[in-house]
Amino acid sequence: MPVTRISKAEITEIALKAFLDHGIQPITIKQLASWNGVSTKTIHKLFVDKPGLVRSCLELHYSRFFAELQELAAKAGDEIESVINILNRIVKVEFEVNPRFYEDLNKFYPELQTEIGTAQNGMPDMMMDIIEKGKRNGLFLPDIEAEVCIIALQRLYQDITRAKIYADLALSGPQLVENSVLLYFRGMCTPLGVQKMQVYGKSATRQH
Repeated sequence: MPVTRISKAEITEIALKAFLDHGIQPITIKQLASWNGVSTKTIHKLFVDKPGLVRSCLELHYSRFFAELQELAAKAGDEIESVINILNRIVKVEFEVNPRFYEDLNKFYPELQTEIGTAQNGMPDMMMDIIEKGKRNGLFLPDIEAEVCIIALQRLYQDITRAKIYADLALSGPQLVENSVLLYFRGMCTPLGVQKMQVYGKSATRQH
C-alpha cells in the first residue's frame, strides 16, 4: 500500500468523525491507517496508542463545540435567547451522534472524558455571565444563585444522556429535555423571561 503524507490534525479529524458516527470501540488503529493511507506505525508514532488518539479527538471535539456555543450566545438578542440557542445546539449534537460514542467514553475512557471535558469546558463561566446579565436585565429572578442553577441544569441533562435513569420511559431525548431541563430553566425566569421563552418557542427541542 502506498504511504501518503498526512498530518496529525488530519488524522484526528477523520478519527473523530468515525468515532462520532460509529462509536469508539468499533474503530481500530488498523482501519484508521488504511483510511488515511498510512501505516499503523505512523499512527502509533503520532498518538502512541488508541487512548492518545481518543485524547486528541476529544480535545478537538470539545474546543470546537464550545466555540460554536460562544458564537451562538454572542449572536442572541438577549439572555433567554442565548440559553435557548445553546440548549438547542447541545441537544442537536447530542442526539445526532451515535449513542455508542458516549457509551464507549463512559465505559472505557471515563477519566479521560472528565479530564479533557473539564479542561476544555468554558461553559460554566459563560453561563454564569449570561445568568448574571439576565438578572440585571430582569429576565431571571434576582435572588437565584447562578452557580447552583448551572450545576442543577448540568445534572438534569447528564441524567438524561449519561445516567440513563429515564431509560424505561418511552420518550425521546428531546422530550426528556423539555420535561426536565426546560422546566427548570423556566423556573429561573421572571414573568418577562417566561414571555421571552414563549417568543422563542416553548421548547428549543421542538425544532428537531
